[in-house]
Amino acid sequence: MCANQFFKSSDACLQNGKRLCEDAQWMFDIEHLPSAYALSILAQEEFAKAFLLHLIGEHVIPWNTEVQRSLRDHSCKHLLVLIMDWLQPPIEEFLAKLKEPFNKQEEPSFPSHVASALNIYRHEKIRRWKSQNWCWLEDPDYDSGAQKVGDGHVDRLKQDALYVRISKTGEIASLPSTVPNDEVEKEFEKAKRLGDLVGRLNEGEITMSGEYETLKATIKILFAEEEISRNNEK
Repeated sequence: MCANQFFKSSDACLQNGKRLCEDAQWMFDIEHLPSAYALSILAQEEFAKAFLLHLIGEHVIPWNTEVQRSLRDHSCKHLLVLIMDWLQPPIEEFLAKLKEPFNKQEEPSFPSHVASALNIYRHEKIRRWKSQNWCWLEDPDYDSGAQKVGDGHVDRLKQDALYVRISKTGEIASLPSTVPNDEVEKEFEKAKRLGDLVGRLNEGEITMSGEYETLKATIKILFAEEEISRNNEK
């Protein structure tokens, strides 16, 4: 398949994510905080789709039925958000990193939650969708935060920001109005950062950064068996 079609699709998701961010800003300005929160999460999901499509266009991730399914799976997109958030951290984290001794910056490595997000996406999602006939020799020790995201925690928070949740006894379990202001601001700012990341990727501005190159190399290793299988089918 032509890489350009994936880059074009990536840009379409990027533009839609930006539109959702504008809607979230408007909801925030008129103090409809639950709606602003949910729209911010939806924008992050669109940016995650754009990021994944960009990686497919770069031939980092193979295009197959399971990867296509992950574009529609909310927890998969939220796992990608964890990875993107590491690539494009808040400004205070970025500035703190610049102050580290140079020798600590020479070899980019993944924080625990990012490494877990990569493995959960690849093995617990893509691989299990393709085949249930395998198991770990030892149970993986995933980061608890990444595990929660993989289990759908962020999507449940998004749903709770949109709907009244009812308990098993028929009582009110949560109301959208309970979303705190600082959580809305945090997710909105994250969405804007992720949009900036995808925008710069699609413009070719960060393709040689150490973290991004390390990420691509790692993902290629994780999906190496897919490449071997695809080549054998040719």
